[in-house]
Amino acid sequence: MMSQIIIAEDNDELRRLIFKVLQASGHDVVQTRDGNECLRAVQLQEPDIVLTDLLMPETEGLELIMQLQRKLPRIRIIAMSGASNTKYLAVATTFGASAVLIKPFEMADLLTTIADVMGPAKAA
Repeated sequence: MMSQIIIAEDNDELRRLIFKVLQASGHDVVQTRDGNECLRAVQLQEPDIVLTDLLMPETEGLELIMQLQRKLPRIRIIAMSGASNTKYLAVATTFGASAVLIKPFEMADLLTTIADVMGPAKAA
């Protein structure tokens, strides 16, 4: 069974690439450009995973993680950020992210991370 995933990423090119890869892998994927859009999308369709950038306009990633953890703690969160922002990634796990990815990352690593956070129930 594949996952429902919402992407929160302000870089259009990267967001579209991730969307295509995840969709081609059979996941149900929604794209959003920032934390506010992501929160609206989560209200419409509660996903299994939120994949969020940490530095975005409007509601940024750490705030998004905190809000999701407060409202819907069952959602798994994968935080992503550039290598120069590793301290934010460490904080993201403290706030409730299940996993982190340092940009740039390979799409295979993204798919592996998704499988890891979903665990054996979704991987089967």
